[in-house]
Amino acid sequence: MHRRKLQAVINRIGDDVKALQNLLKSKYKKREELDNEELFDQYDQQVIDVEVYHIDLEIENINGCISAYDDSIGRLKMLKESIK
Repeated sequence: MHRRKLQAVINRIGDDVKALQNLLKSKYKKREELDNEELFDQYDQQVIDVEVYHIDLEIENINGCISAYDDSIGRLKMLKESIK
């Protein structure tokens, strides 16, 4: 019975990971749309748009969440295997 409950938790976390991966794809798509513009400052140095910077931060945050969830899933699977 405990193994089934652990598997249910693993499945729910897996669903969250899939949702985050879809969100990540949309952020990458939006980033590519905004990346086509090249901005230059007064000294003709290329700069990054503020919106692009914020999207990059969101992408890094989502990647961190996905890796944390993957680690949690691995630990839960080990726990499930240890239960007889």
